[in-house]
Amino acid sequence: MDTKFLTSIIPLIIIILIFYFLIIRPQRNNQKKHKEMINNLKKGDKIVTNGGFICEVLKAEENFITVKLNEDTKVKVAREYIAQKIDDINELPSAQTSTKDKAKERDEKKLEKKEEKREHHKLGAKEHQEEEAKAMEEKIAAKEEKKESKEQAKEHKLEAANTVEPKDEERK
Repeated sequence: MDTKFLTSIIPLIIIILIFYFLIIRPQRNNQKKHKEMINNLKKGDKIVTNGGFICEVLKAEENFITVKLNEDTKVKVAREYIAQKIDDINELPSAQTSTKDKAKERDEKKLEKKEEKREHHKLGAKEHQEEEAKAMEEKIAAKEEKKESKEQAKEHKLEAANTVEPKDEERK
């Protein structure tokens, strides 16, 4: 029974170890780095809050950091709500940059698809116009043929009537 128990528990232990090394440990390291970064903030550092505000640190206190949003606005931010420190105010976090790049690529693809649809629609419209023109020509030709056949029928009737009338006169 002990060997069965051990063989059944070994896969569970392996899964727990993998989970620890791939998820828990890296998360703890990131938390330590983030805590160090927040503790080392000093006046003049540029930060991004969790709310997305880009601020300049004025004063670091025990639980709060006083920051300047613009020349007239100063606020206190809890240390827990500081997302990251940035070196240059124009520098964007890499995750935001990649998201913006992805959005740009997506927009460009949408534009390309729209252009393709427009071109296809234009070609389709031209083909449609050509088909309509052919159909109109066929209708006109059919009408002309109809007119001609009617005229021929009238002429044939007139000829028949003319040829019949003399016969009647001849009988009398």
